[in-house]
Amino acid sequence: MSTKSTIAHGETFHFYHECLDEDHVYLEIETTNFEAGYSRVMVPIPIHIWEVIRRLGAARLDLADRTDKELRAEVEAEVDRRVAEYRDAIRKDERGAAWVSLCGSLLYGGADDPREEQVARGLEYFTAERRRQREVVAAVEKLKAKLRRDEAVLIDLDERRIAGDLLITLMRQASQDNWSAAWHPGVEYLLWEAAIGENEELREPGLQARYLSEKCQDWAVWDKALGRPRRVAMREWIALYYEHCRREEGRRK
Repeated sequence: MSTKSTIAHGETFHFYHECLDEDHVYLEIETTNFEAGYSRVMVPIPIHIWEVIRRLGAARLDLADRTDKELRAEVEAEVDRRVAEYRDAIRKDERGAAWVSLCGSLLYGGADDPREEQVARGLEYFTAERRRQREVVAAVEKLKAKLRRDEAVLIDLDERRIAGDLLITLMRQASQDNWSAAWHPGVEYLLWEAAIGENEELREPGLQARYLSEKCQDWAVWDKALGRPRRVAMREWIALYYEHCRREEGRRK
């Protein structure tokens, strides 16, 4: 079984992850022009390939700035979602429940395991992943310190923050254009469904929102307590979306 997870490919290249290796991306190019020496290999990357892979190979660093409290809250929310989904599946189909229990089991264990055990496993994994991401951030900062000033200015742009701000602006605009409201109730769910191809009416803003979401690694929701939209980590958003789907299914019944 292949351990490669394709990011992008074409007739003469393959850009991919290796399973269980979060610290590298890999590029294979069919070419007759390369140089190799002791501890060194040089392969020219065709510009059209570079233009594809540079948009798809960004590291996920969404945990690097999470506090212990935020990390625990996200893990607990995901475990609660798994448990609720598993119990719901049991009521409907025991065979389907077995599959639900397996989903995410490498991180949390079975969905039928005690809640605190699942939370402990999840915290262990994501704490280690946060540590790895912080090491990546530190390495990036060290490399940036060696760049020329004009190069550093470009790389210092906070792309995640900019993309996140633009995502919220896009959602506000979609709400205004379609419902004449500053923030239409549930616009975040409608745009998400458009982003994943389940709402053709909002296809264009949905695709734009998906692009920005991939850049900032978050989604945006309305926060009643704050009285304004805020960004949420993708794991938290997925949990919110599943809960929304369950509520909608309950209303239809």
